[in-house]
Amino acid sequence: MSWRAARDFILPRWGLFGAYLLGAPFVVLVLYALQAWVPSLLIRVHGLEIVQAGRYYGAIALLAGSAGVLSGPVMSRYLVRRGYGGRAPLLTALFSTLLLIPTLVAAGLATSLTWALILVTIASYWVSFPLALFATGLQNASPNELRGLLAGCYVLSTNLIGLALGPASVALVSDFVFQDSQAVGKSLALVGAVFLPMAALLISRGLTAIEKSSA
Repeated sequence: MSWRAARDFILPRWGLFGAYLLGAPFVVLVLYALQAWVPSLLIRVHGLEIVQAGRYYGAIALLAGSAGVLSGPVMSRYLVRRGYGGRAPLLTALFSTLLLIPTLVAAGLATSLTWALILVTIASYWVSFPLALFATGLQNASPNELRGLLAGCYVLSTNLIGLALGPASVALVSDFVFQDSQAVGKSLALVGAVFLPMAALLISRGLTAIEKSSA
């Protein structure tokens, strides 16, 4: 398929493909922000030693992150059995993203170490919940001749937005908004409060596009 034909196919369906190519990377952005800055949060705000912070967050990332990645497809398959069909991946992603927003904000603002660890664990679970579904949902929504191109676009967008901006966004907010290197938690909360609603909006638009095409 030529680039012009690909453009002519994708642009009228941008509501759907934007959910995967922009909405998903905003969730990935928060994932990388968490991974990069939770140890600093535990050290700077809650007074842990670096070894303690590494042990705590290493266990959280291993257990909660793995559980989230495995749970997302289970919920998506359940929704498929309930008759939601092609909407299941995005419904699952929207569900987890909406739950992640208050959890992440609360984790960043928590003043107690115990509550911070509990909320970071829950946030680590929900942020990884839809990850396995983004790539598969995009592939299922794409025609055979465009799957390779759209998969490449997905990898590019998740790396440019998620990997490049995720860790940097928290640092920029700390330096230029709060102007305090100790404000890691507030910065993490603000990043989540900005980018996760944007992800939810884009995912919602993808669901609307699927419903319109089905109708």
